Amino acid sequence: ESWSPRGGGTYHDTDKVKSAMLTMGRKQYNNTANHFIEIAYRHAGVAPSLHARRVWEQLVNGAWLGFYCMGPLHRLEDRAGLDTLREIYRFHEANEAWLLDTKPAGDVGLVRRGRKEYQGILQILCEGQVAFELTRLDPGHLKQFPLVILPDAGGLDTQEAAVLDDYVKRGGRLLLTQQVPKGLRCLGQVKLVESRPSQKGAYIRIRPEDKTTLDMSVLDDLDIVFLRGRFNVYQTGDDVKKLLRLIPADMFGPPEKSYYRP
Repeated sequence: ESWSPRGGGTYHDTDKVKSAMLTMGRKQYNNTANHFIEIAYRHAGVAPSLHARRVWEQLVNGAWLGFYCMGPLHRLEDRAGLDTLREIYRFHEANEAWLLDTKPAGDVGLVRRGRKEYQGILQILCEGQVAFELTRLDPGHLKQFPLVILPDAGGLDTQEAAVLDDYVKRGGRLLLTQQVPKGLRCLGQVKLVESRPSQKGAYIRIRPEDKTTLDMSVLDDLDIVFLRGRFNVYQTGDDVKKLLRLIPADMFGPPEKSYYRP
């Protein structure tokens, strides 16, 4: 059930549906959208946009539509979101043949770990309209995906790292955030040299050669992005291709002194 008055995050219900379906397998899942704000205010509903967001996220991720309120619909004193919900239910009815017995078709696997890291990757995938599914660190699950994204990878144990090595050996690709797991072999010989704390005023430089390698049109007008969070410095082998460059924290005020030294 979803009943947080502020929604618990834009993609909260996508996460709930996908994580439940990962554990439930082929069973049908229903995550009910609650009409009221909270238990103490059962007669006042959340914003219509929140009703819509919850139910749409259930629908597009393969769950049943679910909504409940206190008493019959015609006696509700806060009916602001009902017309929106009716439109979604009518859409579901008109397209029911396409929405029954659906199967996940995402070609990107996302491991659910590292709260902030995971939420960030979840948002990127959703807003980038990338078809993805949640996966476990299990050979049977990983083999379904050409690419697996692993947030907060530094905390993996040696057994989990061995599973990833086997996945890569069989042709899979990995995208890791945070530190490299100590037991991971597929990246070659890498050594953590320094873990720098988060500093205001730091950036990542996107060079012309980086844009050529990444080949993404979104980077055409983007040469710099801000860096917030720890920055891990690694010593790597000669066979590792390095992208992007760090611009360390520098002057950011007053305005006439707002510059960095490359």
